[in-house]
Amino acid sequence: MHSLRFRLAMMYTLLALALVALVGTVMTVQLLRDLDGQFQARLDERADRLAEGFNNRAAGLGETLVAPAGSYVMLVDGSGQVTYGTPGVQDFQRSPFPFGGQTVVSLAHGAVRVVTRPWSGHGKNAFIWVALSEDVLIQARRSAVRVLTLAIIGTPFLTLLLAWFAGQRALRGLGQAALLAGRINPSSSVAALPLPRRQDEVYELLNAINLLLLRIETQQSREKQLLGQ
Repeated sequence: MHSLRFRLAMMYTLLALALVALVGTVMTVQLLRDLDGQFQARLDERADRLAEGFNNRAAGLGETLVAPAGSYVMLVDGSGQVTYGTPGVQDFQRSPFPFGGQTVVSLAHGAVRVVTRPWSGHGKNAFIWVALSEDVLIQARRSAVRVLTLAIIGTPFLTLLLAWFAGQRALRGLGQAALLAGRINPSSSVAALPLPRRQDEVYELLNAINLLLLRIETQQSREKQLLGQ
């Protein structure tokens, strides 16, 4: 717990955790925002096409509408009565419109997002209610959150494990130097510590120890000369 290797491993682990959490959160938020924008664009495009079909009978749509899977459509006249509903919302036909002003509605099949378009020729406040299931969007959100959570949880463990073994390898020379330095006997001739091939921080430390040992040996030689005189 108090070793340099463990402290370095913990430092790299915390840095990796902060980096993954920051970058992962930003990327996840941006991804979900893009998915939401694409979903809304798809819904708006479908509503525009349906509105064009209902407001322009020459487009070949109208009362024979068959909504794509995951879509729901209701026609609401100027008095607020639902005059037509596709499968999934047929129970609301010939009854007052129940979802006034709501942009997200919970149906029996799940949550749907809603947009409206004017319905011309059926009263001042008549409109076309178009809804699209959010199941795909919700699944994408859950998947993104799961991936982000897995990355935030798994990355620190992997980083700690790799940093532990990497630190063990990188600090091997320092540990050997400590063992050699502990065996030094000032009463005898002091041998220089072996230097590693790479001139890194460990090399500089061992070189500094060798210089110190050289000074010690020089001082011992002077003392022996003085005692011999």
